[in-house]
Amino acid sequence: MTDTVHSNDCDCFRCKIRSIQISPKATPNRRRANQPTKKDGNSWEKGTAKDERGMPYLSPGTLEPMPIKTFVENRHKIEESKRRALQSHPQEG
Repeated sequence: MTDTVHSNDCDCFRCKIRSIQISPKATPNRRRANQPTKKDGNSWEKGTAKDERGMPYLSPGTLEPMPIKTFVENRHKIEESKRRALQSHPQEG
């Protein structure tokens, strides 16, 4: 690629860009469009499931915080076990 010599009063795009100290690679074109930054996946899949008090649900085998996706897949079983536990041990007030 040969670089052509331009006069001081050249009005081409490349000379204008050079005068304000921006590289031509900084400007988007068809091949090098400004791509949006990559974002994480669905937000409901990341993070931990928490109850109404803000405490995380724990996985039964490992006792580690349960991901939201796992909680949603097993929500009916978890809610039913909570309901049975509350019915068998009524709180004294």
